[in-house]
Order: sequence, then C-alpha cells, then structure tokens
Amino acid sequence: MEHFLSIGLNFEMCHVALETLRKREPWLFEESVTEDKMKRLMFLPSKSPEQPLQLAEFDQQAALEALCEGQTVIPFWCDSEALLQAVRVHQQLRDNLSNFSH
Repeated sequence: MEHFLSIGLNFEMCHVALETLRKREPWLFEESVTEDKMKRLMFLPSKSPEQPLQLAEFDQQAALEALCEGQTVIPFWCDSEALLQAVRVHQQLRDNLSNFSH
C-alpha cells in the first residue's frame, strides 16, 4: 500500500492494485518468499470498470507502447529488498496488533 500511495495512486486504486496482487500473485503475501518466485510486474489501465487495473509480467516493449499511447504504466518490482521490507512491516503490524489486543 505504501508503495502505491507513494507513487501517487489514490486509496481506491491502491486497494484495487493490492486485491489484484492478492488474487493473481498470492505468494507475495506469504511470510517467507523464495527468490525464484520473485518477478517484475506492471499494472496497466483496463477498460473494465470491475477491474480497472490489469496485471502483467513486466515487458519493456509493451510498457513503452502503452506510454506512447498515453496510458499509465505502474511498474511493480518484487525484488528481495522490497520483500524483506514487506516482511518487516508485516511483522511490525502483527506485533502492534498483538500488543494492542492485550
């Protein structure tokens, strides 16, 4: 969520992006992720009101074509540093919730 907000998406689009990732790439939300699962993805706008963002493997040519057509391209790298940060945030949230519930 922090990443998507930091690049200027509104809360609603951030939620759509996260839900799309949760459905298509559930391994991103696991506590431990192996490096072989990591990949580069991108979101492209779609014409569907039910699913306004389309998730695809990052393709430089497709991204360039979309940009030339005036579309927004949102790259999403799920590299080891990003995943380590996500795991740390997940653990901190879990700890905070645990402390709050006691």
